[in-house]
Amino acid sequence: MTPHLRAVLSLAVFLAFAAPGLAEDAPRDHPAVFADRAAFASDFNALYAEMQAKHPDLYRHHAKSEWDARYAALRAEIPHLDWPHFVIALHRFVAMAGDGHTNLLSTDLVGPGFDTRYTIRFGLFSDGLYVIGGSEEIKQAIGRRVTAVNGHPIGEVERELTKLTGHDSPMWAVNWVPLLLTYPGNVSGLDLGLLDMPMKLTLEVADHRTIDVPVPSAPTGTQPKRLTVFDVLNNGHALPPWWSQDEPLTFQYWRDTGTVYAIFAEVEDGKTETLKQLASKLFIFVATNGAKRLIIDVRNNGGGDNTLLAPLIEGARTSAVNHPGGLYVIIGRQTFSAAQNFVNRMESSTQALFAGEPTGESPNQSGDPEVYHLPRTATPVLISTKRWQDSAAADNRVWTLPDIPASLSFADFINGRDPIVAAILAFDASKIDTTKDLTLRWMRPSQQMKWSPPIPVE
Repeated sequence: MTPHLRAVLSLAVFLAFAAPGLAEDAPRDHPAVFADRAAFASDFNALYAEMQAKHPDLYRHHAKSEWDARYAALRAEIPHLDWPHFVIALHRFVAMAGDGHTNLLSTDLVGPGFDTRYTIRFGLFSDGLYVIGGSEEIKQAIGRRVTAVNGHPIGEVERELTKLTGHDSPMWAVNWVPLLLTYPGNVSGLDLGLLDMPMKLTLEVADHRTIDVPVPSAPTGTQPKRLTVFDVLNNGHALPPWWSQDEPLTFQYWRDTGTVYAIFAEVEDGKTETLKQLASKLFIFVATNGAKRLIIDVRNNGGGDNTLLAPLIEGARTSAVNHPGGLYVIIGRQTFSAAQNFVNRMESSTQALFAGEPTGESPNQSGDPEVYHLPRTATPVLISTKRWQDSAAADNRVWTLPDIPASLSFADFINGRDPIVAAILAFDASKIDTTKDLTLRWMRPSQQMKWSPPIPVE
């Protein structure tokens, strides 16, 4: 399944905001088009027609009458919208589809406010939103928790940002918040700040005091070098390997616990070896070394080609570690698309236990998106074209929940700790019943529990 682009990617270049009333026939991508309400209306008409023609299940969450009413309301608003507000309106309209593969392609938007980025990087942890990187001029902000943006409480800001991302699982909307906050167009379009002004962050320091730090924006093509929180702390730690791994499948052996830890970063072939070859190496190593435990980490796997999954699934199914306590899968908010297919098939074919946070996708999902560029403004929109029934027809879960819940705090992150791995190594699986039909595992007790995302999602 074609993956949604990873949240860590982004591109933008600044364009001046042209005055209203410029020629309607301005060419695609010309600055004039981003102030041409007739172009906005034309693109919106084309978008709705394309969604109705392509999406396999557009009316799953909202009846056609609701879509038509929202369409008519937005059409009426267009003459009063500048470009950032129009983009926000498009985000919310497309998100009505309620699937993670149908969204504006946030990393490739163009026009005023989306062709620049604030010179900062955020990370969302169990205890809040933190600055984990930035340019030298905002060094004092790095490593601090955000409490407000331009005077707006961070909770308000986060909730508004979650409304921009269509999702099956609420965790997918949560996943995109740190990236969406780096675009001035989103801040302006949500009425959280001015387009041409730095973003004022209020940050927590010692003794619950706060400081305000202005964060400038810069054109994508001239972005300054960013420091990381580890550069600032210089504490000997770095980004965890599951966060920064580029190869599709790598593994290491923790001999003291008899554990093979594999990072399955994307469902794609590698540069020099296919995923099938990499999977074969993994399971040969597990067998040759008599490993007691295999952990497969897909918490940061945003998807890929699900036709490549069979060797991994079969290798796990036939491995000696395929029993409760021997086989684990780490999941999280970035586990999406073909990575969700992997989770589904591990659930129905093996005795794997899942640890971490809920996935960013639902077991049954719409996917295989096509990118549609709006005719006048070239705005890219992903539209699902196929419905995947990977689990039982009665399986209405919005996510796969962990059997072993655990989340990452900011202190864990900067100190090189992995509470999810720690929870796995401490887990006692001796009382788990293995006699139940694997095809019914989606009904096990862990899948009925309550989970509150770190940000409330409507």
